[in-house]
Amino acid sequence: MALEHLATPKIAGALTAFIQGVGFIITAVIPYVAGILRQSTGSFQVAWLMVIFALLLMLIITSRFSPAGYAKAMEPYNA
Repeated sequence: MALEHLATPKIAGALTAFIQGVGFIITAVIPYVAGILRQSTGSFQVAWLMVIFALLLMLIITSRFSPAGYAKAMEPYNA
């Protein structure tokens, strides 16, 4: 989707790299955090609550983004 809303491939590539980079970091860290929570509490309940909280946070963040705002937000990288 990012590729369709930005003027140049360079800007679209920068946005896509940022989105994927942050997503991969979150995906890599969550299992370790869940394991630590499981070990310290003896239950997966806190880990599941963490996942639900993260999901709700991502839904809120996603609802705040607008494809129309991508071009303006990426202007500094247009050089």
